[in-house]
Amino acid sequence: MSTQLDDLFGTHTFNLNSLNTAPGLDKFLALVKSNGLATHNNYFVVIDIPPLLYSKYSLYGETLSLLCSGGEFPAVNMRSTDLFFQGATKPMATHINYGEMFLFFYLEQDMSLKSFFDDWFNIIVNPVNGIVGYNDDYATNMRIYQLDKQYVPVYGIQLENVWPKATYPLQITYQSSQVHRLPISFTYRYWQNIEIMYNGSDASGFWGNLLSSQGMQLLNKIAPVIYSILMKG
Repeated sequence: MSTQLDDLFGTHTFNLNSLNTAPGLDKFLALVKSNGLATHNNYFVVIDIPPLLYSKYSLYGETLSLLCSGGEFPAVNMRSTDLFFQGATKPMATHINYGEMFLFFYLEQDMSLKSFFDDWFNIIVNPVNGIVGYNDDYATNMRIYQLDKQYVPVYGIQLENVWPKATYPLQITYQSSQVHRLPISFTYRYWQNIEIMYNGSDASGFWGNLLSSQGMQLLNKIAPVIYSILMKG
């Protein structure tokens, strides 16, 4: 097998049989034990309240973060065009295409989070007269953090000029008592990496800057409940 790969790739080869050997497995296990692996459920999302909604929802940012039940780090899609030269083609980058991204939110019993997003959609396009709002009034920023097992941020991005583009139906039925999760599709101009300032095992500064003492108490109470829901899920 190694000889065949040499014919295809020259000297840039490796012996596939080495992957099945104990030393290769030991190196992988040592790497995982040393660095750990990033998991889906260690994240935190921060959404700044849009300017036109701030007077009504100025204290609602914590609730948005705590009730965000899932989502995704957005992708990057490089668009290209083919450059023709001497009978051959060479792809050349032209621009970046940022797609939409999804977040999911648990809904409180009083549906206040649903009301928040209803109000946000209404300032983007007035549902009565169809008047479109000013971008500076309804667009905001969003930050998404990946946390390690000690809940210390290790990676983060900031999305600029964010606003919700679509929401999706909420099922109602007498046959289920499941908690409502509201899916929201967001659009944005671009995203960029955040420099992580909190290293080591102490993330108190990070959480202290994001959450009030009441928010920290709420997070400590609901984290085990949310974790149990996710594990059942």
